[in-house]
Order: sequence, then structure tokens, then C-alpha cells
Amino acid sequence: MFFEKYFERWKLLLAFMTGICCVVYFILFRPLSQNVTDVQSQLKTEKQKILLNSRYGFLPDEIESNFGKARDENKQLQESLENFRKFFDFSGSLVITNVYREFNYNEFDNERRRLIASLLMKADIAGVSIPYEVLSSLPDFSIGNIHPELLWVHLETFRFVFETIFAIKDLTIHSINAPDIRTIANPGNPQLAWKELTSQWHMSGPGDKLLQFIKFIPLPANELRKTYDMDVPGKPAYILGSVLLTRESQKPDSATLKIDVSGVIQVTNKIENVIKP
Repeated sequence: MFFEKYFERWKLLLAFMTGICCVVYFILFRPLSQNVTDVQSQLKTEKQKILLNSRYGFLPDEIESNFGKARDENKQLQESLENFRKFFDFSGSLVITNVYREFNYNEFDNERRRLIASLLMKADIAGVSIPYEVLSSLPDFSIGNIHPELLWVHLETFRFVFETIFAIKDLTIHSINAPDIRTIANPGNPQLAWKELTSQWHMSGPGDKLLQFIKFIPLPANELRKTYDMDVPGKPAYILGSVLLTRESQKPDSATLKIDVSGVIQVTNKIENVIKP
């Protein structure tokens, strides 16, 4: 009997202690354990922040912000590359025919002279002043010219700029220049490159007309027609380089403009085979 009573007391005591342990676990130990886990996670996060900050010199928030900016800039770059393809597009069948075959100087010279005569006639109709000697600066063949076939395209570049000027009207052309064609390398594909066809212009006229020229030149024909209701059929988009617009002190409504205008063309393997130096 004594042992039975003693054993009953121990069972009650054991049950009581078990209950106390459960209470302590759920009320004290478990929350503390969770807090320790949270603190460890927070410390790990802070450690990563410190490592990033020491390695890159930026706080994590700044890194995230810079990543967003880089992503947006990359998107803009992709859009720019797509637009870059619109900077020059063959339009004349004469150009397409001649750029893919061996350069013939006589044919090119005849076309150049024909273009000069046509420009003088159109200039007279549009009220644009172009001294004949200015047109002698149009692209021409010279000894040592590495890619003479591209002279056809370079000449076309000038023709479209003149056509834009005729559409604006009432301007005076003081000088033009045709620098050498420049190669824009393509690191991703050395066999495929872009050629920059640059033209330099010095002109004068009403300030609003010169501003129109600056706005119209970068737009291809369809956007020019849509945005400004200006029709220059077949006109490609061009790149503006250096731009210097100066108002004349004696004539407040007049100004002078010095500007670099470039078209670009992608040189394919087919063209490279034709225009080897």
C-alpha cells in the first residue's frame, strides 16, 4: 500500500513537471528560439550588406537603384540600335545598281554633273541661293580612295539634304564639304561594319527656317510627313553632329548655321568583296 501511494504521488508529480515543461517551452523557449533565428537571419542580411558595401562602394538600396537604371539604359540602347538602322536606306535604283559592282568613274562623273544641274534648277525654284562653286565640293573620286563604290551613297546623302533645304526654302548655302567616309567598327562581327557618310554645311537665312532644318534632318520621310506635313520622298534619317547656330546682330531675324550631317550604311560581305582596296 505504501509503495502504491508513493508511486501515485510520483505519477502526479511527473505529470505536473511535464505540464510545467510544456508551458515553459511554448511560452518562453519557443519564442526565444524563434527570436534567435530571426536575429541570425537579420545578422546574415546585414553581413551581406556590409560585404556588398565594402566590395562595390554602394549600399544595397543604391545597388538596386543602379541596377534599375542600367536596365532602363540597356532598353534605351536596344531601341537606339533599332533606330540606328533607319539612319540610311538605299532609295535610288541608280545607287543600288552601282554600289554592288566595280566603280566606273565616267558613270559616276556623269551622274554627279547631272545632279549639280538638277540642284541648281531646283534651288532657283525654291528661292535657295547656291553658288555654282559650292556644288563643286560634292563628293568626287580621288586617287587613294579606298571605297569608291560608296561615293554613290555619299552623293545620295548630299542630294537628300539639299532636297530638305528646298522643301524649307529661302536659305543661302555658303559652303559644303564632304569629309572622307569613316568606318564604325562592329566588335561583335568584324566582317560587318557601318560606314559613316559625313557632310558639313554652312548656310544662312531666317532663324525659324534654320531651326526647321535642324528639326527635319534627323527624321525619315514617313515621320517628317506625319509630324510636320513636309514631303521629302525617300529621305532617310540622318545623324546631327556639331551644330553652331549664330544670330546676326545687324539682322535680328537672320542667322547662320554650321552643322555636320551624317548618314550611315551597313557594309555587307557582298559589298566588301566588291570594294576591296
